Amino acid sequence: MVKVIYVVLACVLSWYIPWKTGGELTDSYYGSNVVLEGRVEPASVKVGEGYTSIILDCNSITQGNLCRAYSGRVRLGLKDSKNLPKTGSLLVSGTLVPLTTLRNPGCFDGELYNRINNFKGRLKNAKLLAAQANCTWQEKLQLANLELRQRLQQGMGTQSGTVLSGMLLGGSGVMEDEVRNIFAINGISHVLAVSGTHLLLLAGLLRAVLGVLPVASWVRKTMIIVVLACYALLCGLKPPIVRAFLMSSVLLVGGTGAARGRLLCLAASAMLLVKPLWFYDIGFQLSFAAAAGLLWLLPKCQRLLPETVPDFLREGIAVTLAAQLATLPLTIGYFHVLTPYAIISNIVLLPLLEMAAFLGLLGLLLPFGQMLLQAADFLMQAILVQGTWLATLPGSSIVIGCLPLWCGLVYYAFLLLWAYLPAVQFFTLKERGLLLFALGMVLTGMLAWQQLRPQPLTAYFLDVGQGDCLVVTGSNGRTLVYDTGGLKGLDTGSRVISPFLRSLGKGKVDTLVLSHYDFDHAGGAAGLLKQLQVDEVVLPKQVLDKESVALFQSITAALQAQGSKVTVVREGLCWDLGECAVAQVVAVPEQAVTGNDASTVLGIYSPHGSLLATGDLGSEGESAYRWQQHTVLKAGHHGSKGSSSEAFLAQVRPQYVVISCGTGNAYGHPHQETLQRLQDIGSKILRTDEDECVVIEFTSIGISVISR
Repeated sequence: MVKVIYVVLACVLSWYIPWKTGGELTDSYYGSNVVLEGRVEPASVKVGEGYTSIILDCNSITQGNLCRAYSGRVRLGLKDSKNLPKTGSLLVSGTLVPLTTLRNPGCFDGELYNRINNFKGRLKNAKLLAAQANCTWQEKLQLANLELRQRLQQGMGTQSGTVLSGMLLGGSGVMEDEVRNIFAINGISHVLAVSGTHLLLLAGLLRAVLGVLPVASWVRKTMIIVVLACYALLCGLKPPIVRAFLMSSVLLVGGTGAARGRLLCLAASAMLLVKPLWFYDIGFQLSFAAAAGLLWLLPKCQRLLPETVPDFLREGIAVTLAAQLATLPLTIGYFHVLTPYAIISNIVLLPLLEMAAFLGLLGLLLPFGQMLLQAADFLMQAILVQGTWLATLPGSSIVIGCLPLWCGLVYYAFLLLWAYLPAVQFFTLKERGLLLFALGMVLTGMLAWQQLRPQPLTAYFLDVGQGDCLVVTGSNGRTLVYDTGGLKGLDTGSRVISPFLRSLGKGKVDTLVLSHYDFDHAGGAAGLLKQLQVDEVVLPKQVLDKESVALFQSITAALQAQGSKVTVVREGLCWDLGECAVAQVVAVPEQAVTGNDASTVLGIYSPHGSLLATGDLGSEGESAYRWQQHTVLKAGHHGSKGSSSEAFLAQVRPQYVVISCGTGNAYGHPHQETLQRLQDIGSKILRTDEDECVVIEFTSIGISVISR
């Protein structure tokens, strides 16, 4: 009962406090010229060509003559500031604007991430007014963390060093998407951050070293806990690290399983009281769910395995199974996939990973550490090779899609009954069996409905910033992607389109059509090809220039690696979308040309409506064709005044127009002239910068428009 009270209290606090406090003060400053005073975060300093990017942890804000206390983190870039101190206080001026995030179903929630991590905005046109170099003890720890990361990457190479620095020092944000995907498919993403296993390894090393000291056992344990606390501070007090430190300390002190369970609940409640928004952090959720599984499900998992299995293998399987069962709804909820080989991967790869972590840790501590770091690099490369092979096996990942929240609650109720924990022992054996059967049938039925339910022809205009991406799913299950967007510093193919498709339950793309080789239309193609199977890729008929050659080469390399069918576009290409609906190439230049007028024009036709997507086709290109009337138009060139001419709109006469553009983009898209022309013909305008992901369903009762 005490455990239930802890969990209920934590949930109530985590829901009530975050949405009742904070945020109101920041909104009043957006769009205003302000002066900010705060401290530089050392880990955020990145020197580029002619500018330095930093995160400022603010203390005060001045607007006009009014100065107020201000708590929040603000991103900014300073020009010609290569000598900017990595630590210290800054006084900067500029225009405070909100942070823009991409908002699509099933994808990373940037707005929630910013709220959890207290990011309040971005300082536009920032100017440095004053700087004072000094360093607090917390910043000294951050600098030490950065130095250790650099030593790992120098001693092991960038790829292996980045993985191991995440495991030993916390964080995996700069990791390559391909490497991250290998760990995710193998169900071992949890080791990419500091975990309880790593802290226990360090505790074991300390116990061996301190064992020679003639001191009492409690003194030795206290010394180990103090070192672990310093290590947690060095890694940054993120939710998984705090949880790992608390539980490692509990294991060192000892106690019964029930006592450890109470301490786990108490630790979660205490952390949420300090920072309630941690409840929404994926690291916090997965970390505590895995720990709960090891505490309460491990005995049941051990009893499942026959005693003939060797003890080391039996223990490894049971531990992995308990953690996987406890975190399953969370991994499906966030990543939308089931990884059947996770147990094998954990048994095969985890020991090697922990050995690499152990060697890396010794390599950082000992004077002859370079040889140990090279050995750790060898192990990491072997792990990546084995992980890649396991990830390519048939059925290595099963796409589930997005399930409703109540499925997770039903699953955990099933798990409680299956493990026969004390909270449900008032049920008789017969009642427990009936409930298990009923809950199992509910979950099975929901999974079956998820795969078999009828789906109308649907068009999704994804929010990819200043770019274009249209995903069309047919009633026959076929998936067609028209353009992939493209942003500098963010692979839209792997970070947006792939997770979005998985949230729909789509594990592959049947057809990928690229309108032309502008980066904002085809920049995510290579990333998408590396993440998902793509059966056919339709390339534009375009003369390459200097800017598009590199993009073409990256797409070609990804195509060769995957072996997709490649087709050069031609007018009349057609794909069946079920129930008399088709996707068809309706316009393509007669000869290969350069620039926007090389855009492939795609039409979607069904008995219930039609859609026309023109890429970046300009008014001159529009005038070269005769157009049919369409229900929905994806406005050309992001709503530029050079597209969607009056003559073109007079022929198409769309009821709905979707404009794909980025918030506050430098081009001023959509232009007012275009918006006026669309209003004049009576079209309803939808914009991804304002309406987020726009969803249009073509059904027998008409067109349904949803803004998400």
